Amino acid sequence: ETTEIFIVPIMDVDRVATGDGGKEANPRDHNRDWTAEPVYPEVAAAQARLLALVKDGRLKLFLDLHNPAPGDKHPFFFVGPEELLSPEGKVKRAQFMEQAFAHLTGPLAAEKRLRTTGASYHPLFRQISGMWVDANGNPDTVAACLETSWNTPHSTTAGYRDVGQKLAQAAAAYLKHR
Repeated sequence: ETTEIFIVPIMDVDRVATGDGGKEANPRDHNRDWTAEPVYPEVAAAQARLLALVKDGRLKLFLDLHNPAPGDKHPFFFVGPEELLSPEGKVKRAQFMEQAFAHLTGPLAAEKRLRTTGASYHPLFRQISGMWVDANGNPDTVAACLETSWNTPHSTTAGYRDVGQKLAQAAAAYLKHR
């Protein structure tokens, strides 16, 4: 079998250019625009592509990459509440996380516990990309957000390249054994 990978490198280009992370942006944070009627055309385009993959039963893994707060010195995964997943989705998430934790080692090693997004995180949590994928994906789709620390001595191009390579290795190992 083959795997097709789609990468959307930077969704909020204007905010990157100004050095603003886009949190709580007006009219809406890009990552809280995953609704039935998104404000941003790039979110709508990503949703359309994802729904086409879902229709064909091909959406297996969705990874969103972000940077956490300045005090977060280790990368971690944000995921949706487990009760929103199908039984198969719970198993698949656990299998992917096992690979992610095994591969994401070194100075920017991922925390071995998941952080769950939900109403206590933000009232619009269901409008976050991963939650949208949990709600609209296939029963076996895994959605997760890797928050990679930016305020450490290892938060460099080389450090991020290492995290990216290890994340790709984790995804490959997970998909190989599906």
